[in-house]
Amino acid sequence: MAWTNPSTPNLPDYIDFVHTTMMISPLIIPSDSVYLGYALNQALGIIINVPSWCGPSWGSLPGYSGDIGYVLAVYNCAGHIQLTITPDQPMRTELEKLRKSFKLLDPYNGVVESSSDQGTSESLAIPESLRNLTLMDLDMMKTPYGRVAISWNQNFGSGVFGLS
Repeated sequence: MAWTNPSTPNLPDYIDFVHTTMMISPLIIPSDSVYLGYALNQALGIIINVPSWCGPSWGSLPGYSGDIGYVLAVYNCAGHIQLTITPDQPMRTELEKLRKSFKLLDPYNGVVESSSDQGTSESLAIPESLRNLTLMDLDMMKTPYGRVAISWNQNFGSGVFGLS
């Protein structure tokens, strides 16, 4: 992928992200779709941009250096939103199928803390960070793109992205 400006989120590079990283064909989401800009603008309002003066550990995701971590977090957040809001093109159903596969239309009221039947029982401790997820956070947990966005914002402590 050869982005025009990898250090800051922008529409042409986000479109490339959708078509190459998310592997959604331009036949499914055309490059001139208004939904691409809408998803990117929404994500820019959700993902926290940490100033570079905070140091390199604040400005990157593990495995990425510098501002690319922030850029990837924005694009992943926008990707989740994209799958949620973009209607299918006439005579196509690929986005509908993706929404069904990620269960984006199903309610999501929380994470399972305990499960049991007659022969087995299982219980997992719920980390504090998951106990305070908002409905938007829970929705974002449904796709790998949303989970990247949540992990980025959770790097910056409580009171961020539904954490308190």
